[in-house]
Amino acid sequence: MSQNYIVKALPLAVILIACTGLAQIGQQSKAKPKPEDAPSISKRKPIKVSDAPVTQQEAAQSIAIVEKAVKRVLKLKGGSTPLIKLGSSPVTRDAVVLEFKRLFEEAKPNFEIKPTMEPVDRARFTLKNPKAVEAAQILVAYGTVGPVAPLVSGSKAGMSVQEFGDALGFFLARIAELTHVPDAKWSPYLHGG
Repeated sequence: MSQNYIVKALPLAVILIACTGLAQIGQQSKAKPKPEDAPSISKRKPIKVSDAPVTQQEAAQSIAIVEKAVKRVLKLKGGSTPLIKLGSSPVTRDAVVLEFKRLFEEAKPNFEIKPTMEPVDRARFTLKNPKAVEAAQILVAYGTVGPVAPLVSGSKAGMSVQEFGDALGFFLARIAELTHVPDAKWSPYLHGG
């Protein structure tokens, strides 16, 4: 081995030895947890997802949280009035679609990416309100709602917790994607690379 190689590798070796020593000292100083400190699996309450449909109140509160976050991130002022009435009755898919369309319109001036418009098959929609059908057509075309998702093609008027959560999460992810241009280093195809 050449002496030059040893001189270059020496600082790396010193750093590795020092890190190993520090890690061993850190492990020795940690107190071992006692078995009685950890909750036993049998004592934990199981998580139960309700089979009840999402209420108007729950939907309105969830959408308000999302709207507040979107407005803060996009620096939006004002906005339109929420459309979902507060109450304990199940929220309809039509009302959720119209609410998503309202949020979509608020965020649209901040879109940085022009997406490829998705094909829309209105025959698959099971929404009752004509305004909701028109809104769903736009939302599906922009890819913010799935073309055959339970939100637009479901068999029930209401939505389960899982269906509502999936629809809201998908919608928010797509709005985030449309309003943000990734760095060219990580997404060169968006910048012609």
